[in-house]
Amino acid sequence: MKASVRARGYREGDEEEIVQLLDRILGWPAFDIPVSKIDHWRWKYAENPIGYKLIGLVKDDRGVICHSAGVPMRIKVGRGTYLCTDGVDVCWDPARARPERIFDAINEKQKLKAKYPIDFDYVFPVEDMRDALMKEFGYVDLGLPLHSYLRVLDPGKFFEENAEGVLKRSAYRAYVTTQNGLHASRRRSAKGIGLREADSIGPEMTDLFVKASEAFDIIVVRDQEHLNWRYRDERAGRFRILIAEKEGKAIGYAVLKFEGKGGHGICCIADMLVLPGRPNVAASLVKGAVSFAEENDAISIYCGILKGHPYIRALEGAGFVRSRWRHKIREPTLAVSNRNGLPEIGAMLSKKRMRIHMMLGDTDSV
Repeated sequence: MKASVRARGYREGDEEEIVQLLDRILGWPAFDIPVSKIDHWRWKYAENPIGYKLIGLVKDDRGVICHSAGVPMRIKVGRGTYLCTDGVDVCWDPARARPERIFDAINEKQKLKAKYPIDFDYVFPVEDMRDALMKEFGYVDLGLPLHSYLRVLDPGKFFEENAEGVLKRSAYRAYVTTQNGLHASRRRSAKGIGLREADSIGPEMTDLFVKASEAFDIIVVRDQEHLNWRYRDERAGRFRILIAEKEGKAIGYAVLKFEGKGGHGICCIADMLVLPGRPNVAASLVKGAVSFAEENDAISIYCGILKGHPYIRALEGAGFVRSRWRHKIREPTLAVSNRNGLPEIGAMLSKKRMRIHMMLGDTDSV
């Protein structure tokens, strides 16, 4: 008898089959978590601050074979704030589903999104999904790749563990450039800026976001609620948050994640935000991140950040060099959708040069 294959939206109780598929196909999540995979799923999809469950599925008689999801959040575009989604965890089981079946799951997700006042979508699509997203679902490729910046801290261990050609060569260039530039970097120290690790995120982070967001045309809302959900809930993973202060007031923050074990670990700068016109604050936070990585015996530290972002200068000043992405992935490029054709969003997307704040923490890669 031919297997029955059907597409539909998420229903309570699907999560076990979903996690099995994600783990089997993607090795999900792609990082260590201190809780069960089901608990991580509930944090991400069932208990996000907005509360919408935006998941499209395809099932056969044995369970889920295709999955496409969106994480709801708020985003500031120009002077307006809108509900949006980040498209994540798109996958199918090649042993039980043809690749085109994934579009049935995406369509089911789109039907769910239509029930809510969601005006904006963004995604960093995998290469084989890009053309279909542009054609079938109205996304626009902004031509802004997410660059990887790397600083090698322990060259012996790093090159031993990353022996493959292109990454090894780019990492070596990063290491040499870092060593050549560190003396000048040390001379440029910021005065009067203190760094502390945050045990919790208070309302001062909302105030910081409101001020810092003025420097950007598009930025995910990073208020107290979002930051506590994204980085302080243990189900999300193990993150550390550095707060930059001057005269007792928060003027910036950086979110760090340590992957692996001491002596072989890698540190990631997942997110960073500073007051406008304060490059010295960004520089202080990057140097603080490097110190954290060194204290935890990391062999390298990296940061994923959009091309042309103003914080790149702080990374380069601390010895980071643009490098190939780990795990041989292609450089992800930002695509967006003005779902309801709002003229104010359309006007912003038509600008020749948009100031967009996107970092790795705005994706599902950390």
